[in-house]
Amino acid sequence: MAMTLSNSVPSACIICLSASNQFYLPSSPFKSLKPPLFWPWQKVFNLAVENGINLFDTADSYGTGRLNGQSEKLLGKFIREFQGEKRIRDEIVIATKFAAYPWRLTSGQFVQACRASRDRMQIEQIGIGQLHWSTANYAPPQELALWNGLVAMYEKGLVKAVGVSNYGPKQLIKIHDYLKARGVPLCSAQVVE
Repeated sequence: MAMTLSNSVPSACIICLSASNQFYLPSSPFKSLKPPLFWPWQKVFNLAVENGINLFDTADSYGTGRLNGQSEKLLGKFIREFQGEKRIRDEIVIATKFAAYPWRLTSGQFVQACRASRDRMQIEQIGIGQLHWSTANYAPPQELALWNGLVAMYEKGLVKAVGVSNYGPKQLIKIHDYLKARGVPLCSAQVVE
């Protein structure tokens, strides 16, 4: 199973939304802006997609507690309600990260997290399923279980591709080799400075 992304190189506008519903450009010297409570997020999403942005990043931990996966729910809603060309909608890729919570100790629990994300977004298959962070420094046995979870979600067809986030060079090489030995390509490595 191979990951296919659009041939065109999309432009990207990175906007961060804080917990207090303020947004800002990460490298901008300007003060954060607070949008109205009922900001037209569907229109913003549509505009982004219509202008070639097709990769959207989220995580099962974005919108926790009383918000309970709200980021994934909203992205799924935006995709379902996108009224542009079907071809464009079909090129949208959701990259969602699954948190390495201390209670996710088995590959089965990690697969269940993937299914829960898929259900929140109400989509058949997630574009890229990513391990949110490495547990190698504080829970090495959990790391292997989570890697096995990535393999399982890929083999079950729950995700088109797998990736990692917040991995250093040594762990990145290890997971790349581990996945490769199991016939699972590592599609992405998201790094935040």
